[in-house]
Amino acid sequence: MRTRSNIALVALALVVVNGCSAPLEDERAEQAASPLLRLPSGDDPGAGGGTALLPLGTPTGLVATGTPSDQSANLPWGTTALKWADNSSAEGGFEIQCRPYGGTLTSWRAIGIAQPNTTTWVDSSLCNYGSILFVVSGNLEYRVRAVSGQQVGDFSNTTVVTPATPGAPSAVALAPNRIQVRWSDVSWNESQFVVERADNATGPWSVLGVTAAGTTSFDDTLVRDATTYLYRVSARFITNDNIGHSSAPTAVVSTATPAATIPNAPANLHDLGNPQMPAPDRASLGWIDLSSNEFGFALERTDGTTNNAPWTIIAVPANATSYTDMGLTPGSTYVYRIRSYNAWGQSSYSNTATVQTRSDAPTNLVAVPNGQLALLTWTDNATNELEYRVDCRLDMGGLLTPWTDVGVSLPANTTSAFVPCPGSTTLAIPTAVDFRVYARMSTRVTGYSNVANVTLQ
Repeated sequence: MRTRSNIALVALALVVVNGCSAPLEDERAEQAASPLLRLPSGDDPGAGGGTALLPLGTPTGLVATGTPSDQSANLPWGTTALKWADNSSAEGGFEIQCRPYGGTLTSWRAIGIAQPNTTTWVDSSLCNYGSILFVVSGNLEYRVRAVSGQQVGDFSNTTVVTPATPGAPSAVALAPNRIQVRWSDVSWNESQFVVERADNATGPWSVLGVTAAGTTSFDDTLVRDATTYLYRVSARFITNDNIGHSSAPTAVVSTATPAATIPNAPANLHDLGNPQMPAPDRASLGWIDLSSNEFGFALERTDGTTNNAPWTIIAVPANATSYTDMGLTPGSTYVYRIRSYNAWGQSSYSNTATVQTRSDAPTNLVAVPNGQLALLTWTDNATNELEYRVDCRLDMGGLLTPWTDVGVSLPANTTSAFVPCPGSTTLAIPTAVDFRVYARMSTRVTGYSNVANVTLQ
């Protein structure tokens, strides 16, 4: 056997045929892939003299395993650890060859010679491609052969790099029905990650899910509450012929889901009111959230003036402590109640809260005489009125005539107007007149304002 310094790095391999050395056509291709080989010195065994060379056994069982990436060691892709069986007794070393997976774009290249009698090699260069490998291929292929002087043996099996085992596994119970499995992606060549689960340390293990390359977590929602589960994760490379090469699994991690409980009922449901004068079609409510495991709240509303009226359910997100209910009828009474819920049930109801929506009828109506007309002023409390209308009636010594529309349409947002009262001008004496104002919407009218009295000439 030769030391590494004496290994012949050959450009053309020779074999002995009937006592004569003759080149082989298939060896020329191998020489092109072996730039490390050159002609041996004359004292090498088998160099000249017709001396027969001892056969070189073919390495078998070659495997290539990725190691975790290490930024601190300037190995962002990790290394590739090769291992094989040495079946030769006369090698001067082992030639290591590699190429990007598939071999369609790049031919084999020799990257080193391992010492005789060794069965391992570490490639920290990604076949001397570095990051360009990611453009060329998603993996590497390796092969090994024994060499000695002029002589080269047959290549071992070809193998791809098995991804490195994922790092830092953990399992966190996020809810009684959900566990998240987490890990670190420390490999560069995985096609997917495989998550397995077992109910106890002795198994059996079953595949729970498969995630895409680059992912670092998986949510298990097929769990029961108050139950312990065990997990492990492996990285896998899938070849073009759909053969999987899986890393060793991570260390086993376990966690227990919490017991499922119904959330506590909210408390102190109340009318928040609004110092900024909310719109008359809404109600603002607040409550105290006394649970930490609700999925949400069901706020319920009913008509506060009708017995046995149905309840309308309003969905409110978890952790909320207030809600503004809109689209209500101004000047109406509503009753509310609320309860929390999750996947395991609903809480009891809170107390009830009664809310009176603000009326949108005009207020503060004042009438000032102006000859046969009255100057009316009022406060506009509506938000979407189409017009204002005015009614009047005569007060004839306590005898009131029916209310009559004065026949004037006032634009939306009006707060004052000069208006007559039909019939008052036909009387020869001063006449007491009552006025009231209301707004007309597209589908309804507001309530009436207060009544304002004035004497017209």
